[in-house]
Amino acid sequence: LPVLQEAHRFSRRPFEYRMGGNEAKDDGATPRLLVRARDGASYGFEWVLVQARLEPRAAGLVLEDSGSLERARMRIDSFARASLREAFGVFSTDEILIPSNRAAAALAARVSLERRLERHGVQLLELTLSAPSFAPKYEAIITRRQVAEEDTARLQAESVELRASLPGRLQELESLQALE
Repeated sequence: LPVLQEAHRFSRRPFEYRMGGNEAKDDGATPRLLVRARDGASYGFEWVLVQARLEPRAAGLVLEDSGSLERARMRIDSFARASLREAFGVFSTDEILIPSNRAAAALAARVSLERRLERHGVQLLELTLSAPSFAPKYEAIITRRQVAEEDTARLQAESVELRASLPGRLQELESLQALE
């Protein structure tokens, strides 16, 4: 008697997983990522793109573990969200504005996501994300603070310049008074 078998076909081509917008879409895109910062404030990423592929030698693991490519994608969603929230959540909203902190968080998220996916037969190829976005009121505060910091730096530079020129000006005044 022949044994019934079920055949599954998995593509070796890389696939994309996207987060963005406010709701899930038919093309596999899911809602944008929201992160709670260490200071309790929330911010999000307008888009996150994950490129991955199934490990050819791990097709059996993928089939046993996920059952289908769609379930593997759902797993990527939960793993990507968890990895990104963990990595970016260690910074406050002020700290995440510093480019080196964003780069460190992105690298930590990538390493975490690679480790999580590897156990399930999926290889992470690329993880890219937009700059963080904040609520409009908070964005306005950030802009005002950046302008204030620029003004402060400019005024400090002027102050240093004036202090440096003070002895020369005093000497000029003294010589003018001596002439009178």
